[in-house]
Amino acid sequence: MLVAILFLLLIITGIIIFVPPFHWLIIFSLIALISLITFLALRLFVKLKYTILISLLIFFTLSLLSLGLFDPVNVVLTISLFVGTLILIK
Repeated sequence: MLVAILFLLLIITGIIIFVPPFHWLIIFSLIALISLITFLALRLFVKLKYTILISLLIFFTLSLLSLGLFDPVNVVLTISLFVGTLILIK
């Protein structure tokens, strides 16, 4: 598991160094890889349902940051989606 996490980190580092992330497809693939790394890392310590939820929160937050839509309204909506889903899971 740790080898997979380190391999994904190596892929992200290589893409960022050799290919400047100007195109939206590259940016979203990097965000998806970061979310996958957090999913794999948290899967070792937390239950699966919480791991998926935290990975999705990180994906949505980074997507908002990359699109320039990280204003207070969208942040509140993302956090309320996270909290609402967390309440429904419990």
